Amino acid sequence: MHAVAARSELSAPSAPSKRTRARLAVGLLASREKTFACQEPGLISWRWLLLSLTLLLVVPYKASGANFATGFTSAFGLAFDTSGNLYVANYSGTSANTVSKVTSGGTVSTFASGFSSPIGLAFDTSGNLYVVNQGAHTVSKVTPSGTVSTYASGLSAPDDLAFDASGNLYVSNQGNNTVSKITTSGTVSTFASGFSAPWGMAFDTSGNLYVANSGNGTVSKVTTSGTVSTFASGFSSPRGLGVDTSGNLYVANAGGGTVSKVTSGGTVSTFASGIGSPGGLAFDTAGDLYVSDLSKVVKISTAATQLVLTTSAASAASGAAFGTQPVVAVRDVAGNTRTSDNSTVVTMTVSSGATVAGTATATASSGVATFSSVGISGTAGTTYTLTFASGSLTAATQQMTVSPGAASKLAFGQQPSAT
Repeated sequence: MHAVAARSELSAPSAPSKRTRARLAVGLLASREKTFACQEPGLISWRWLLLSLTLLLVVPYKASGANFATGFTSAFGLAFDTSGNLYVANYSGTSANTVSKVTSGGTVSTFASGFSSPIGLAFDTSGNLYVVNQGAHTVSKVTPSGTVSTYASGLSAPDDLAFDASGNLYVSNQGNNTVSKITTSGTVSTFASGFSAPWGMAFDTSGNLYVANSGNGTVSKVTTSGTVSTFASGFSSPRGLGVDTSGNLYVANAGGGTVSKVTSGGTVSTFASGIGSPGGLAFDTAGDLYVSDLSKVVKISTAATQLVLTTSAASAASGAAFGTQPVVAVRDVAGNTRTSDNSTVVTMTVSSGATVAGTATATASSGVATFSSVGISGTAGTTYTLTFASGSLTAATQQMTVSPGAASKLAFGQQPSAT
């Protein structure tokens, strides 16, 4: 397999030229807005094309991630195998009807071909890759060695795939606004209906299925029994979905060039911006998020960048352990606690004039470092600064005023006179 692109690490990507932006706009034709979703593949919404060209040529470009791999023409679905290789569905263009394999180092090669407008990808627990053929209304199965066969047919403009914990495969159908369920034996049935141009899907750890409705800018939540409700709204042509290890949902907004983060309680915020036309989403085992963006795949690092004091030290008697021990979270740039972190050592120091008493370090467990017996010795009534640090991570600080230590004996200015 011939490598066609290499990894490009960018700390601050430069703005694309007008010609590049125009090419990106043309690529948006493959995104198939509402009018396109209900038509046969290949028809074009010229109104959307003109709007896309105008936006891309006028709106400033500001990237928040780094290019992980390039050389695609219309990349959409993403999926990781257990070895950390990323697979990319190439919907159209010069690499149309193929699935690319990208190594952890960013080297791209063709993994399998012969598909029909491939768009959604998903792996089963045996390492087989499943590919949505939107043009043929089928799902293909690709073995680890690259052998391709038809796994299911009779779908309606299918878009994305997701496996539940039991190995059943779910398929979003834009053609009839449903989600199909395919059992492990290959039986196809309608699992839920009533969506609006459903696109990306993702499961949470409780077995609830989330579905992006590109037609009305919402995300639906579907229980294990098939009950559908609106989980969150206000998105802009939502595409791919992903769930992190903390249970937060991520939504690719193709219309806004952003990725939204939705907490388990439904609170929506912007996680990343400046992405041309985000489509598919996928997390690697380190918790970094990958986003397909037509000609490239962008990597958004969620590596630990900061320490946040979640419980402040309190009851600071000089020389004694704090009555309330400090707790520090290890978080990424977006404020997510790195729950996979069980090794970061946080050290507490104190400003000049005082010394640390007790154990000055704590090791993170599930991204949280809890001190057990630390305190400070200093002058009563004086305020000191506590600093919690670990390597290059942004430190956390706290002001602390020392209260008098417990008296160990009585002291007299002069001896009492005898009586």
